[in-house]
Amino acid sequence: MSHSPVPASSTRASRGLGDAVAPLAIVILAGLLLALGAALAGWREFGCFTTLHHGDVVLYLQFSSQYFFHGQGLDPVTGKALTLYPKLVMGLPAWLVARVGWSPFAVLAIWKTWAALGLATGFYLVFWQGLRRRWPSALSAIVVLAFPGLGWVRWFLHAAASGRGGPLPPLPPLWRIVDPAVSLPLLLLAVLSVQQLRTRVPGEVSWRDLFAGRLGTTGVGGWLLLSGAALALLVYTYFYYWTAALLALCLVAVLDRKALPLYFAAGTIALAVGMPGLLHGLWLRQQTNPDALRRLNVFISVPHWSWRVRHLGSAVICLLLLPWVRRHRPRLVYLWSVAFSGFLLSDSQIVTGLQIQNNHWYRFLVNPLVMVLVVLFIGWLLLESAVTGKRRRHGWRVAAGLILVLLFAMAGEAEYLTAGRTLRSSLNRNLRSVLLDWPAHPPRGGTIAGDLCLADVFSVASAVRPLSGYAALASAPMSDLEFEQRWALNEYLVGRSRAQLGSDLSELLGSLFGSVTLRNDDGPVMRPAELQALTRGSAQVFDQISANPGQLLRRFDVRWLVLSPGQQPLMHVGKRLQRMATTPGWTLFRFARN
Repeated sequence: MSHSPVPASSTRASRGLGDAVAPLAIVILAGLLLALGAALAGWREFGCFTTLHHGDVVLYLQFSSQYFFHGQGLDPVTGKALTLYPKLVMGLPAWLVARVGWSPFAVLAIWKTWAALGLATGFYLVFWQGLRRRWPSALSAIVVLAFPGLGWVRWFLHAAASGRGGPLPPLPPLWRIVDPAVSLPLLLLAVLSVQQLRTRVPGEVSWRDLFAGRLGTTGVGGWLLLSGAALALLVYTYFYYWTAALLALCLVAVLDRKALPLYFAAGTIALAVGMPGLLHGLWLRQQTNPDALRRLNVFISVPHWSWRVRHLGSAVICLLLLPWVRRHRPRLVYLWSVAFSGFLLSDSQIVTGLQIQNNHWYRFLVNPLVMVLVVLFIGWLLLESAVTGKRRRHGWRVAAGLILVLLFAMAGEAEYLTAGRTLRSSLNRNLRSVLLDWPAHPPRGGTIAGDLCLADVFSVASAVRPLSGYAALASAPMSDLEFEQRWALNEYLVGRSRAQLGSDLSELLGSLFGSVTLRNDDGPVMRPAELQALTRGSAQVFDQISANPGQLLRRFDVRWLVLSPGQQPLMHVGKRLQRMATTPGWTLFRFARN
């Protein structure tokens, strides 16, 4: 029997394909472990695959569950068709989960899987553009994906050695769902496409070539359309990314004036495709209740110099790396521009006088992208040293680069890594108790009051609306008066006193955002005066509820009450309740009549 020999060219081709795929596969595997590691640990720690690390995750699931149960984006508390969260991010995963027949909590698994695949692939390709080496690019991507998530390494080592995992480590900011983990891959796609577009036209681009349509004949037309479409896609996914990406186009046009027509064309396509999203955003801004804008800390007027310029360390790193980028890696100039644009926007109140949770530009854009630039610079130094053999000459640069990486990684992370641990543990405890002991006749329709964490979990798992809590604070159509009424009614139903309204509200805000002090640049943290105003309003409503709770019970369609162990309904309220289910973790009641 004779065997035909395998052609050498075929062997080389298959080996080359394997060499190209293997590094990316390793990076994707690392991304999956980092993204799903919490869920795997939660399976062992809590008995369920879904693990909630922060109150924002529950909030996102509450908005996503509206698409699951109602087929459209509704406010999870009021039921009105007004939500600030994008349909593409919230609706599409919920639609997929509903079609498959999974639980609404499975949306979180889709988000995490997409984040793992998108971030791993995106970072690997960004490093490939900068280093042109497969394995150095893969190693660099893993460093960015894992840092500062090395707590997971310690957790797994401890679990393997002792057989007990102990408390779950906090989630690194890069893997925070929905932002930035779900949206950042789309920003990386825009960066990659714009930089590849510039690579395809390395020389000067004239306006005549652009308007005469000659770029399409050189194979650049496809990349131009992809760049514009990728930038436009950001308009429909995340506000902080499309603003930085478009500002970066203006900045890169100044740094790379020879390609100004190219950047102009990409921006024009992006604005044309993204215009419906921009107009819809303006409409949402007009429809949102002014009280909600203040609670959310978005689009509110502030003094131009209301606080000092922040994050100067990242700006200094960017400026120090700019000469290297322009001289040695000009194809990365758009990546640099996006990172620096994020820094400018994080302090944009100096020019605009507006606060739009400006620190989101830093935490979810500048933070990861400056890390990428620093690792790129170190990787370039190491590769240059290996090629030229001048290790001693470059040794001090490598050491300086490593120190920069460590300093940057440690800066600003301590507060996030320690915030909200009490809330996270209570969320997971309640999640486990609800999912493992799901009632035979789950609540359907109406509003559910009671323990805030339990009510939030029930509102995701079933078609009910929470009476109060974080979702009410973030409700775009809700006025402060309605929030006060809902808060006071919920406190009354769980047996809290009038004097406890303010301390409970402070505890809720503190568990979500840290201690309640002066309103800062990092989200909906109220000023003491604003918190006191809500407390006074709630106290006034509380007195009215004590005299006649039925009016607000009917107005908000409160049909359900869920209490944690040790909580008992008020005696005169309990007469109107029918016990539906009792478990070690919670008790569910139904109002016989409102």
